[in-house]
Amino acid sequence: TPWCMSERLWQVERTLGAVLIDTRYLSSPEVLLRSQCYEKCIEA
Repeated sequence: TPWCMSERLWQVERTLGAVLIDTRYLSSPEVLLRSQCYEKCIEA
């Protein structure tokens, strides 16, 4: 989706970066959804 490839993409990258720093984020549904979106953007 366009929104995922635009201004939201950097937010996804920052979130995934935070996951590497703090594993507590792994339990956050929002992070999981962003991770899925990021993967879909790569596949697109």
